[in-house]
Amino acid sequence: MTTRGLTRATAASAMTSVMEAAPVGMLVANAEGTILLVNSQIERMFGYPREELVGAALERLVPERLRTPGGRRPRPPAAGAAAGPRGIGVAPLGLRRDGTEFPLEVTTRPFPTADGARTIVSVRDASAQADADLRLIEAERVVAVLDDRQRIARDLHDRLAQRIFAAGTALQSVLARTADPLLRDQLQQAVTETDAAILDLRSTLFALASHGPAASLRARVLEVCAEMRTALGVAPSVRFVGRVEATDAASADALLPVLHEALARAARSGRPAAVAITVSAEEGIGFVVDVSGIERDASAGPRVQGGADRTPVAHIEWQAPAR
Repeated sequence: MTTRGLTRATAASAMTSVMEAAPVGMLVANAEGTILLVNSQIERMFGYPREELVGAALERLVPERLRTPGGRRPRPPAAGAAAGPRGIGVAPLGLRRDGTEFPLEVTTRPFPTADGARTIVSVRDASAQADADLRLIEAERVVAVLDDRQRIARDLHDRLAQRIFAAGTALQSVLARTADPLLRDQLQQAVTETDAAILDLRSTLFALASHGPAASLRARVLEVCAEMRTALGVAPSVRFVGRVEATDAASADALLPVLHEALARAARSGRPAAVAITVSAEEGIGFVVDVSGIERDASAGPRVQGGADRTPVAHIEWQAPAR
């Protein structure tokens, strides 16, 4: 072997060692687009044994519809064509031996040799990045839809639910001042229908606002309590028992509007001195609301004996239906 041949063999061996140590797929091609060297990453990525790739055209690794027209081999950039890496960020399609296609991220760097122009091609499988991009797009779409749903729910609650709530309160006030039994029955039926309408509306609003990636049930219960603090005139105390965070979405969506309505009824009854809420997940999900010291309006009816303007306790319980 001549000195020149030995030098070439040594250089090729050194290049192969460097390529094998690389964490990405690497190959070397000449100016005609013929593959001269590949590393094991390229073998695994495309599914070809090294022997089938060395001497083959680069276009073998590209889907037929993307190959150079007229059967000409794609030529890598000539030596000196660029001062630095070319093709960074480009994501063409690769073609595996089994015929499947996958996105690639390719970087090419030309370099001169005594035998002519060569190009080092670095290849990464971009499938994971493509999947991540799709997940990001879907997540952004879900967030946009959720934002719209929450905005609509807020608007409906502010405009519609509050008006129905006010109408129900007005009916209860009229009922307290009415002595006629027939009229009282009719007013009581109207109040009952109003309460049912409010509960149905709030169930819809909670489902609308909480659809999609939702906060924990604990957080949502605390949000309800914060929302009702002004109407109650006092901040409710909340205690959680059991694995509340394991509550399924359907049960949580059923609990929240009922809790909201229970607090709303307590607020309509008067101004409580204290409101204690226990949310329990020990036997299904449910809650207990204890309201103490309700201060009634003088027009609401006779005062409770011994309590002056305050009733002793109101007790409300709810349990999610068995599934």
